[in-house]
Amino acid sequence: MSPQIKDWLYGLGAAFIGGGAAAFAGGSAAAIIAPETFNMKDGMGHTMQLTGAIFVLAGLTHVFAYLQRRPLPDLHFIDTQTEKHEVLKVDGKVIDKTTSVQSTSVVSDTAPVAAKEPSDQKPADDTKP
Repeated sequence: MSPQIKDWLYGLGAAFIGGGAAAFAGGSAAAIIAPETFNMKDGMGHTMQLTGAIFVLAGLTHVFAYLQRRPLPDLHFIDTQTEKHEVLKVDGKVIDKTTSVQSTSVVSDTAPVAAKEPSDQKPADDTKP
């Protein structure tokens, strides 16, 4: 998995947890406003249900805000073209042959993550760095 995808997923999880942290405040406020319903004794079930609902809703609100800012991981595409020049001698004739290959790579900040070669062309042999 590329560093950009890991960073994006981390941000997504952090947004949910950060938004869900508001659930503690919501549960506490409910206990202050309606202590007969939301308390740590008889109303513990109600308090936990309210806190859980607030956690999910506030967490999703923050996740959607994060997705609005960063809908997909940051990926960088680099197009490269490689040419191979060959001189062949066939049946006493000299043939000058040039092969061109284009490829697109998805790269992280430091190194290529994946490369996609066009299906109708073969890569040249001397494309090694």
